[in-house]
Amino acid sequence: MKLKEITRELDVCFNVDEFLPDSPFSGLVPTVYEQTGIRLEDYLESTFLQTFHGLMIDNGQMVAKIYCIVFLSDEILAKVLARGERDVLLISHHPLVMETHNRGFLPLSEEHLVEMQRRSISVYILHTPLDVHAEVSTSRALARELGLLRLRGWCQVPGGNAGVCGHLAAPIGFDSLLTRVSAVTRVDDLNFLQNHPLVHTIAVLAGGTDVAGIQEATALGCDVLVTGTYYNLVQNEIGQRYRDEFEAVSDHLEISLIECSHYASEAVVMREDMLDFCTNHFGIDCGFLPQDDPWY
Repeated sequence: MKLKEITRELDVCFNVDEFLPDSPFSGLVPTVYEQTGIRLEDYLESTFLQTFHGLMIDNGQMVAKIYCIVFLSDEILAKVLARGERDVLLISHHPLVMETHNRGFLPLSEEHLVEMQRRSISVYILHTPLDVHAEVSTSRALARELGLLRLRGWCQVPGGNAGVCGHLAAPIGFDSLLTRVSAVTRVDDLNFLQNHPLVHTIAVLAGGTDVAGIQEATALGCDVLVTGTYYNLVQNEIGQRYRDEFEAVSDHLEISLIECSHYASEAVVMREDMLDFCTNHFGIDCGFLPQDDPWY
């Protein structure tokens, strides 16, 4: 199938042209790559460098295989290259990978960028347009798999709501919810802070949250907030500020918290909803490529 036909369909279905330049990647992508000396103009589309949505890398006219991924990383590229495939489109939620315990967002190596050109491997990015979509979205996919009903949006971002909250059909024990989150996200080593023995009303915010998000979920009357990360471990000034803010309120929170990793909280939509979308819309071979360590 032609790459232009696929990207046109994605642009329309996710209203990509209606969004302002993406936050935070409109600032992060140039900054991260500037430190490497890699000229973005040599590899990335000029339109992407204006909006940071949509087609990021155009390396071929035809697409024989689509992979849905969460983070665009050297790890993922190595998996594709090891399969010897050509004419591939990667549909990624993020244009950079996030190393959550130390360095933060990281670029692709130039070696992989060159090899992508040689193998006709292209990249399409859906960040905010996927977070806020009315049907196919990061938080909605996770909430659905957790069994939440009567969903309503919260956590306003440019373009819509990044989070959803809803109710279980009946209250369950907190331990039962942990088991359910672990099964849905495929993460055994969850982190959590328990303040209620039973849970009924649940807020979901894929990716991660800060103290302001926790307070908003509390104000909504939720028993628990399920998110990617609530305790930021990135070793930089922003990460330290988020940790300080959380530690200042953690002993006084009324809401329970569960974190399953940034990656795993957003893998559900790529592994399920986006994979189904691509299979149904494009009629070519589609798959999901997982990240080895959800807590990377």
